[in-house]
Amino acid sequence: IDRLAPVVTLERHRTNLPPSPPPLIGRAREVAQVCTLLRTPNLRLLTLTGPGGVGKTRLALHAAAELLGDFADGSYLVNLAPITDADLVMSAIAQALQIREVAGQPLLSQLQDYLRDKHLLLLLDNFEQVLGAATVVSELLAACPRLTMLVTSRTMLHLHIEKELAVPPLALPDLHRALLPATMAQYASVELFLTRARDSQPGFALTPANAPAVAEICTRLDGLPLAIELAATRIKLLDPQALLEHLGDRLTLLTGGARDLPLRQQTLRNTIDWSYHLLDGGAQALFRQLGVFVGGCTLQAVAAVSSTAQSTAGDRSIQALDSLTALVDQSLLRPEVGPDGASRFVMLETIREYAVEQLAVSDEATALRERHAAYYLALAERAEAQLHGAEQVQWLDRLEAEHDNMRAALAWSQTVAESGATGAAAAADLGLRLASALGWFWYMRGYWSEGRAWLAVALARGDAAPALERAAAHTWLGELETNAGDQATAQQHYAASLAIGRALDDKQTIATALRGVAMCLLFGSHGSQRDIAGVTALVEESLTLCREIGDVWNLAKGLQWLGHLAEERRDYGRAA
Repeated sequence: IDRLAPVVTLERHRTNLPPSPPPLIGRAREVAQVCTLLRTPNLRLLTLTGPGGVGKTRLALHAAAELLGDFADGSYLVNLAPITDADLVMSAIAQALQIREVAGQPLLSQLQDYLRDKHLLLLLDNFEQVLGAATVVSELLAACPRLTMLVTSRTMLHLHIEKELAVPPLALPDLHRALLPATMAQYASVELFLTRARDSQPGFALTPANAPAVAEICTRLDGLPLAIELAATRIKLLDPQALLEHLGDRLTLLTGGARDLPLRQQTLRNTIDWSYHLLDGGAQALFRQLGVFVGGCTLQAVAAVSSTAQSTAGDRSIQALDSLTALVDQSLLRPEVGPDGASRFVMLETIREYAVEQLAVSDEATALRERHAAYYLALAERAEAQLHGAEQVQWLDRLEAEHDNMRAALAWSQTVAESGATGAAAAADLGLRLASALGWFWYMRGYWSEGRAWLAVALARGDAAPALERAAAHTWLGELETNAGDQATAQQHYAASLAIGRALDDKQTIATALRGVAMCLLFGSHGSQRDIAGVTALVEESLTLCREIGDVWNLAKGLQWLGHLAEERRDYGRAA
């Protein structure tokens, strides 16, 4: 049987690849082909193309693991599935390589500098939704002669150095020949069906009676791995012949759909549609509602956001868990362990796309997205209060796990604010609060460019928001602009925050903004232009206010800068 075992030796190499990818059935030839191509001199960019659900990601992961010994500086995975904005691709690559942004230097330049001499394989997964970033790929490859990229995408990037390899469906049995169990199991599509069917019903086996139905099921599903897996989970409820009859009802080939969609992708859509319609009403409702989450969700998030949980009596978490378990059993959802050890629930992106479609045609989408944004705003503001304490790292990790949901909430608030519809002002206010609450997270985890972009948009849309909320956003934008090296712009934002603080006599705002203005004056000047005494006076005024209001965190930061200013004057005793 053509089956590739999990790779278990990744710990000896530089990599962030999954330590034990799932066994790969029916792809030994394709893995060998990918490895051969990527070992070919002068081949710098290989794109694996094919419809959703054909197994591009698993194939790429196994090939990248096989190639670990070929690249001195390792193989790294960049998961682009949660990203729809091409401008975030550089940030995702930097995150995968653990590169922190450096003040005053564009992120692309930092990536080029880091990768310029590296002999490294970069796996960019799910590129089809960020095709606008193809120029980033081109510029990185042009500047980094030893860098090689393996890309998975439903479409090519259309770069001149690109080599395409279309990933075919799994091998199918010939329905016109005798279908004997002993020979059928040699076909990859059948082997995959048997493996997943036995996961649901351990005693399942091919027999002369059911072999023709199993062969036709695999053929009807065009050998698409995801479609086969979804169908195989129903064996515990339906025998192969009954399963085939359901396929006949649900999986007729679409002839009136969008012409730019591959036929197999349309078939996969029908496969998911079939699984969706086999769910009961409550599970269907939860399934489509889960489409609002990006990058997975916790049980608590489902209980807070899902209208199904909202409408049930008793413990919402328990009610939500029952429905989530049903979706996990149907292979429409998979459980994972979050950074805090708690369970997270994740949809394959292809399945989530279908859930989003179902949500869009329901009458619950607006309310659901509002609850989603409100939940993650509350989480971000709760985290903000903990980011200056002993549990800072745990809360930073939690925000990292929820970053894609935070992005989705910010994008929703921006869309509604721009629409001018009812609730636009409230959405703009929510976006401003959320962007401000994430300021320290973005600062600490190096999302400087992204944080500046979100904050700038939030300020532009939230002009009617309460003044102190705008002041907080100006402060964080000033902080991130300072790190980017744009002291003039940073000072403008700190000055705007300071003006609001003084107008409202808000000592917290004044203290923070004073220190920010001082930093800008210090780093924006050189030599004799530096007014050390004036800058010191600003910091000391900030410190006085921090002592008055008992703000220990900002007091410590102010003392740090006062020490730095003393060092500038060569007053080392005072600095210490």
